Amino acid sequence: MGTDVDINAPLMSAGLDSIAVIELVSTLSKRLGIDIQQTALFDHPTLDSLASFLSSELASSEVIEVSPHEEE
Repeated sequence: MGTDVDINAPLMSAGLDSIAVIELVSTLSKRLGIDIQQTALFDHPTLDSLASFLSSELASSEVIEVSPHEEE
């Protein structure tokens, strides 16, 4: 976004529009490997509440590491 954002300020007041919200949620979902509802940023409108929500989601998700095993 190119600007400093207070962790308790609404992200929409920092210039995040609905299209940017969808892109951010999609990027977070892919990078974190969890399903995040498109409404997550509306339900958790500040960086602080979003971080708490994502932390909770990550803690409750089952992490499965898959590594290829090749026998030589």
